[in-house]
Amino acid sequence: MASGLPVVAANAGGFKTIVRHGTDGLLCAPHDAGAFADALSLLLARPELAAQMGEQALQTAKARSWDSVFSRLMEDYGEALQERAAC
Repeated sequence: MASGLPVVAANAGGFKTIVRHGTDGLLCAPHDAGAFADALSLLLARPELAAQMGEQALQTAKARSWDSVFSRLMEDYGEALQERAAC
């Protein structure tokens, strides 16, 4: 994702919470080699789709980067402290 490429992953575990099927990658049934091959073939046959998904994948990766997550966390902590001080 951080390389700007679409993801092809199993629809299981952490992948299914990060990869948005059809938006920034393709999710396949776990242990289904045919489904993985079909997904890769689709992306190879449709480079414009792969490029579009790759751009979305990059945006997803940026939103989940440590800098982005840390910044949001600090904002949340700051708001919580302000609310607590107001009590």
